[in-house]
Formats: sequence, C-alpha cells, structure tokens
Amino acid sequence: MIIIGAGMAGLIAANYFRKQNPVIIEKQSHLPDNHAALLRFRSDKVFKVAGLQSRIVTVRKCIVFGADFMSGPNPYLANMYSAKVTGKVEDRSIWNMETEKRHIAPDGFLNSLANGCNISFNTESGNGSYARNTMENKITVSTIPMPLLMNQLGWPDIPTFQFVPIWTVSADIPGVNINQTIYFPDKDVPYYRASFVGSRFIVEFIRDPVDEIETLANEVIDYFGMPSTTEKLTYKKQGLGKMLPIDDEIRKDFMHWATEKYNIYSLGRFATWRPILLDDVVDDLAVIERMMKSKYSNSLLR
Repeated sequence: MIIIGAGMAGLIAANYFRKQNPVIIEKQSHLPDNHAALLRFRSDKVFKVAGLQSRIVTVRKCIVFGADFMSGPNPYLANMYSAKVTGKVEDRSIWNMETEKRHIAPDGFLNSLANGCNISFNTESGNGSYARNTMENKITVSTIPMPLLMNQLGWPDIPTFQFVPIWTVSADIPGVNINQTIYFPDKDVPYYRASFVGSRFIVEFIRDPVDEIETLANEVIDYFGMPSTTEKLTYKKQGLGKMLPIDDEIRKDFMHWATEKYNIYSLGRFATWRPILLDDVVDDLAVIERMMKSKYSNSLLR
C-alpha cells in the first residue's frame, strides 16, 4: 500500500492501515504541518486509531459584531460571516454557539502520528507511477488536492477549483488555561475567528495581516478581557484555507474513475474536495477498507 502525502490525513491513514505496512510518499523534506489554525476534535476516533490519549475540554463560543457581544447568531450575522470567509453565502459553524465538549491533541501530535510510519521524504507522486502501481496490484491512498491528482492522471475537462487562503497569528500566553472561541462577522475587520486552546491563542484572518500583526493580535485579545501580549507571535499562511464546492457529480465520478482505473482511493478534505472534519477521515477510511476488501478477492487487507 502507498499513501500519498504525510499530512494529517495521510498519517491517520498510515495508522489505520498499520498492519499493511504502508509507505507514505511525501514531496517535502519534513512533515507538512498544514494545520496552523484551530485543531480540536469532536470525538476521540483519531486518537484511538493512533493509540493516543486526548484531553477533553469544554469550549465556549460567542459572536462579536462591531464592538458588541451578540446574544446569538441570526441570518444577518451568519450570512455576513459566510460571505466574509468564503465569498459565498452558505451555512457555516457560526450558527452553532452551544457550549460543547471537544478533544484536544497532546503536544507534538503530528510527530506522534508519524511515529513508526514508513515515510519516504523528497518523493514526488505521479510521473507514471500510478500505472505501475496498478500493474503491480498496489493500493494507493491519495490525500493530495483533487485538482492536482486530476492533472496527474489526465482527467479531461478539469473544473475550476476555487479556494480562499487564510492567515493565522498565534502565541502561547502564560498563566492562561481556557477554551473559548469568538466569531467576527464584521466585514470591516480582517480577522474572522479567534480562539484560546489552553494557553494557545490563535487568530484567523481573511487577508494578510503582515503589516499589522502585533496591533491586530492585541486588538483581538482585548475581547477576551486580557491585556496586550508581549509574547512572540507566530505568523503563517495556509494557501488552501477555505475551499468552495464544485459539481458533486464531477467530484464523485472522478474518485470512482481513479479507483477503478488506478486503484487510487481519495482521502481527506482536499482530496475529496468537501469540507469534512478530521474526525470524518476515520469514517471514510472504514468505507475505503470495505471497498478494498470487496474489490480484491485475495483479501489483501485481512
């Protein structure tokens, strides 16, 4: 078995299929930590797959519009927030302001997922290797973005894939241990969500804050009732921050074709081009496993 991509989805897949001794192909020279934004889980599915322990916390959320804390979501705020974040109006997480339980990953989570995995760094996918894998009866799990795989496989009439980058600014704030999130639907401010995960402070932006990082971070932290921070701020861009949907039939047809022709199973939000959570990756892996077992009469996955 080959897994393309050593990001979060690829590492989860490697842990799920550990008995098959998969080889992970990663084009970078290191683990690609693409999750600079919020990393909280709704369940412990991922942790069970990796044999790790999560920490359960209570998360409280609210909305700030202008300088005011709002009593709750409404169509005006929700639609403004969606348009601000993606340029489209659709239902998003701002509608749910209920206090909820979440699972928090331990420090060094990505390295823990990678522990014991066979990762081939500095290795490109494609270049005819898919055809060879098919001939050799190898299974491939791809986590690379769907438009990239479409191009590599020569899929005709590739649709336009639209996505919106996001930027994050974060810091560790001493003496703080809370789990809170504030949504900012106001289109006149460049940040759309800010959170504390324990002592970790994370602000997510719809446009590059590089010239105002400290000013904006301190502007946001004031809404949490805290003084300006002098801690070191970490700044990062995530190119595929928010993705916009494509025609669902094209998406499904391509994944089915890639599986039937090349033994490639797509996994993760960008490979399947749909806004799933990391918890959903485990459920998708169970579906992929059933598909594999039904396809291969020699029971490769026993």
